[in-house]
Amino acid sequence: MYQLFTVVVKSQEEAVEVSSDFIKKEHIDSILLCPGFKHSDVAEIVKTAGSNVAVVVARGDGPSNKASQEARSREGYFRRSKD
Repeated sequence: MYQLFTVVVKSQEEAVEVSSDFIKKEHIDSILLCPGFKHSDVAEIVKTAGSNVAVVVARGDGPSNKASQEARSREGYFRRSKD
């Protein structure tokens, strides 16, 4: 009855691409984004998703945001790209 896909992306461009692919190939009903997405990023994904796919963001309280930021930092999400 319920299927959950989890995908970790490293850029906004990748998030949009993955979202689009899942919408087309898996016919998903919703996208849950982590707290690291800015409002403009979320808006772009909402535009990509269209009106039939819910897009929500898992926002936390202060301590939760700090824990999330520490985890993302540990995994290298704040390192500058050499592109």
